[in-house]
Amino acid sequence: GKAEGFSKDARKSASHFSVASIGTGVGGFPAEKAAEIMLNAVKEHLKGKTCLETVVFALYTKEVYEAFEKELYGTMG
Repeated sequence: GKAEGFSKDARKSASHFSVASIGTGVGGFPAEKAAEIMLNAVKEHLKGKTCLETVVFALYTKEVYEAFEKELYGTMG
């Protein structure tokens, strides 16, 4: 759809990207799984040609922050 097409174009030219860990609080999605999925997506994106310079993850709780920190240093550090 149109949203998908926009996101493909944005991935080619965006230098900054922000994303929230939606669903990891009240939604009950496991923070560890969210961290794995989101950080792996960034890692895969960075393997290709990209203009991306900054990625910001909006992490609303200490638990979610710690899950992302553990995943970041475990797989990318």
